[in-house]
Amino acid sequence: MRQFGRLAAAVAVAVLGLTGVVVTATPAAAASAPSAYPWEVHTTADVGTTADNSLGAVSCVPGGYCTAVGHTNAGKVDQTLAELWNGTGWTIVPSPDTNTVQPQSLYGVSCTSVTFCVAVGSSQSVAGPTDTLAELWNGTVWSIVPSPDKGTGGFSELNGVSCLSTTWCTAVGDYFNGTVSQTLAEAWNGTTWSVVSSSSPSTTVTSVFTSVSCLSPAGCTAVGYSAANSGYQNLAQEWNGTSWAPLSIPETGPDDDDLLEAVSCGSPTSCTAVGSSSPDGSAYANLVEQWDNGIWSIISTPPPSSATNDGELLGVSCTGVWACTTVGDTPDDTPIQTESLAVEPGYWEAASDGGIFSFGSSVFYGSMGGSPLAAPIVGFAPTPDRRGYWEVASDGGIFAFGDATFYGSMGGKSLNEPIVAITSTPDGRGYWEVASDGGIFAFGDATFYDSMGGKPLNEPIVAITSTPDGRGYWEVASDGGIFAFGDAQFYGSMGGTPLNEPIVGITTSVDGRGYWMVASDGGIFAFGDATFYGSMGGTPLNKPIVGITGTIDSGGYWMVASDGGIFAFGDAQFYGSMGGSPLARPIVQMG
Repeated sequence: MRQFGRLAAAVAVAVLGLTGVVVTATPAAAASAPSAYPWEVHTTADVGTTADNSLGAVSCVPGGYCTAVGHTNAGKVDQTLAELWNGTGWTIVPSPDTNTVQPQSLYGVSCTSVTFCVAVGSSQSVAGPTDTLAELWNGTVWSIVPSPDKGTGGFSELNGVSCLSTTWCTAVGDYFNGTVSQTLAEAWNGTTWSVVSSSSPSTTVTSVFTSVSCLSPAGCTAVGYSAANSGYQNLAQEWNGTSWAPLSIPETGPDDDDLLEAVSCGSPTSCTAVGSSSPDGSAYANLVEQWDNGIWSIISTPPPSSATNDGELLGVSCTGVWACTTVGDTPDDTPIQTESLAVEPGYWEAASDGGIFSFGSSVFYGSMGGSPLAAPIVGFAPTPDRRGYWEVASDGGIFAFGDATFYGSMGGKSLNEPIVAITSTPDGRGYWEVASDGGIFAFGDATFYDSMGGKPLNEPIVAITSTPDGRGYWEVASDGGIFAFGDAQFYGSMGGTPLNEPIVGITTSVDGRGYWMVASDGGIFAFGDATFYGSMGGTPLNKPIVGITGTIDSGGYWMVASDGGIFAFGDAQFYGSMGGSPLARPIVQMG
């Protein structure tokens, strides 16, 4: 991969934030110091135990669906490789090749839904130069679609792709101009691919685009590398709808070889790029850089669990600022094996006076702490990109911070019963408030799908959570009764079952096919595909549990007590808490 883009290399991918080996945190461990790294290694699928397997890119859509692509080599030639993540594990799905006697590989993939993905790469139909390769996923099978080449000497390839719809995609890569590799860009209009103008720093210096991420037709970020001197340097450019402009991005060292292989933008002001770094040109280390409000910075990662401690990250997909997935390989191991990393964003605690306490990589965007309130805060919900959050008071008043937008509230309006909780839509453009009588109040693009308001309840409603697609929600009562609306499915409840303590919170699994309820004594009740990872039930608590939230891969969960104590289970990591610290008012929720 050190010449003509990826022509001579085993391709890898990086995944930030979704998959992983489960790490259980006991209550005792939950009180320990945070992990040195926010990343975890996750198990991927390989073709056989002796073949080289390499994943080149990954794309995820909300709801826990991811597709990763790359190549496999069973001792003959590279052939395309595609894997599917269903929320619990990776499986291989068939992908076509132009032939079985010449190398084929997929380097980039972009999905807009579970039924539309585009993968790009390179192929050789005869011995010699490579051609661009593009494949289309329709939810059932992959198929090859024609894509053009550029240049006079061949060696055209597509390394990355970003799709906004079934009729708009941008792919980037490189071609050989007769002297060196130059950047290449192509556009998909729903029917055909065509070459569009792209820029290179120089026509005599190797410049390669490896990946692109677009949030709009006038907003794309591409990364790659250039070889202006004796080594390789990071390359990043921004597309404004008319032209590409260079971006300043740091190097690990003045003499290091740094190669960015993938980028994904979770918001207009936040992107994550991944790749590899080598101080001597032989040993490789994982490289992660994050762009935040115009500034790129290097993010630390742990070494991979491989024999040589080598690692390459060559793809990343983000559905939010921190909801990202990465995959990759271990280039100097024999045989080469895939690797996957994950990061958790941390969490917030919200107090009844509106005070917000942030831990891990979750950022403080402001709070109502110290401000007069007509009624106490009772609920908290982060935006999907985790660059903001809402607080809701018992009178229905809404307070928005960061990129959270105010879409209306019940503040100042007559309520039959007080508001007890809030949950947002998956796109962050709306939210629901729920009252203790089960009444639902929808704002923004949140849709009303019915409620328990005006209907008999054995016990009051205490919490709400929405389905991953935002087309439904669950209400839970203090006796554990579940009420499902819209496309939310009923997977069981504790209603009618004796409880030691009342239910106080609910959170759903990433695919929406299950949920956890937590009681004030820390007891956990798991339904559907939600897995029980442990609880505080039967363990003495200084203060009662008041809320719960799950990890972004559903491999664990946190619960929070009213004194701010955090208890982590499964792959949930402990990043600190307010437990043992003075609080003006008790904690009421976390997110």
